[in-house]
Amino acid sequence: MFLLSLKYLRSLIPVLIFFVATEGAQLYSQTRCLRGRIVDDQTGLALADVHVSLLSKAAGALSDSLGIFELCGIKQGDIMELHHVAYYAQNILVSAALPDYPEFRMKLRTVEGAEVIVRGRSGLSASALPGQATISSADIVRMPSFMGEADVIKTMQTMAGVQSVSEGVGEVFVRGGAPGQNMILIDGMELMNPLHLMGLYSVFNPHTTQKADIYKGHAPASLSERISSVIMVSSNDPLRGETGISASLGTLTSGLSLTRRSKNGKWGITGGLRRSFVELYRFLSMQLIPDEDNYFAQSHYSFYDFNGRAVYQPFSNGLLSFNWYLSADRFSLGEEDKDDEMRTHFGNRAASLVWKHNINSWLSYSLSSAYTGSYSYFEGDLSDSYIDFDNEHRRFSL
Repeated sequence: MFLLSLKYLRSLIPVLIFFVATEGAQLYSQTRCLRGRIVDDQTGLALADVHVSLLSKAAGALSDSLGIFELCGIKQGDIMELHHVAYYAQNILVSAALPDYPEFRMKLRTVEGAEVIVRGRSGLSASALPGQATISSADIVRMPSFMGEADVIKTMQTMAGVQSVSEGVGEVFVRGGAPGQNMILIDGMELMNPLHLMGLYSVFNPHTTQKADIYKGHAPASLSERISSVIMVSSNDPLRGETGISASLGTLTSGLSLTRRSKNGKWGITGGLRRSFVELYRFLSMQLIPDEDNYFAQSHYSFYDFNGRAVYQPFSNGLLSFNWYLSADRFSLGEEDKDDEMRTHFGNRAASLVWKHNINSWLSYSLSSAYTGSYSYFEGDLSDSYIDFDNEHRRFSL
């Protein structure tokens, strides 16, 4: 019986060998998931966005911010590739000696190239002041305007740090300041009343304006009389640029401007006149609206402004200029069958004479004499009472 058992076991040995070989091959070919970490070779810091892939098939993973990755479908004998744009690529053979949680270290890639020489030329630039900006005449004309008419102040209201209380109001609030804290100049002459038509229009004629500069709280020392801002408007230079006559017709105003210079280019003059025609709407309203409901028939409003400059250049580096500005607003309200009537009249008057001499590219001087003034009159007849207020301000400077 014992001999029979030995013979039986001997016959089973080939079967056992075949079974063990087959199962071992299957175990060898089984796939698994590999979880590991990738760090820098020198610093030991985790590397994110490292591509981990198998060369044998289209399978891959990406390391996270901690440098950890997990790649499934790996079997012994596969070749795993680590790739990062800033590090040298690595090929790793998957074997039984690989730990369950391996840590791979990648070496930083160094790129060396030929020497690069950069040459530049520093150009001359004007001094840049914080909070200073310039608006050209082209910007004023292109800007969408209130009631179809270009306006210098309303163009400034579109700039950062400059705002208004509502659409159509010409007062400006610069970086939280009040309108009375702004210093407003035209050709170096200060204007006390910078608005027309109760704030709907500014006093600057856009057709004679060359540019407008605004200093938002960082004005030069010679202009630091206001704590909010300084707005400087410059008229066209008649000795440079185009010459001719231009006219405009808007919703409430019409204007005429002129620029001329002599044949020898030493004399030049530019000027502009602008006037409202609100009276036309008053006449039309009287034809369409009953008198008792017609506010236009009971009131009258008009304004005008006239500004310009005449220049003389006796030599190339010397310039003599005479500048002027006149404006007036008139408003009255009353009824013919009643004794109540109110009238107001306000405006600006300014003139200056300036001599500028550029001695060389870095030295110049300027001599000026200027007058600026503003006035405001109010009178009213209220039943048996009469009210009269007069206010004038004059200023001379040398």
